Amino acid sequence: MFSRLLAGRREPWLAIDPKGFAGDPCYEPGPLLWNSWDAALATGDPGGAVRERFYAVVDAAGLDERRCRDWVVVRAMIAVSWEVEDAARAARPLDASQRDRITRAVTVAKAMQAVAP
Repeated sequence: MFSRLLAGRREPWLAIDPKGFAGDPCYEPGPLLWNSWDAALATGDPGGAVRERFYAVVDAAGLDERRCRDWVVVRAMIAVSWEVEDAARAARPLDASQRDRITRAVTVAKAMQAVAP
């Protein structure tokens, strides 16, 4: 549940405008994998580091491994398409940061190939 917090008169802080979200929890591990990219690179084996983190997150949260793997791949490929579409809309080649994000997304997706179906 997401809300805005405001200073209030009735209470020191009031939560307003709550927005409840319900969805597949297996959708969520992806950002935990690509947002720790520098740490994965520092290991010298980014794919292995991504898988290690994936298993740790899935195990700790008690999530379905196969569904998490599938969502990670889907979200990574959506991220790739956004980068390509952004450059195409601007009628320019991919810039360095976009190429880096694409490399990260593809590496994460490829790391998921070793996760058992």
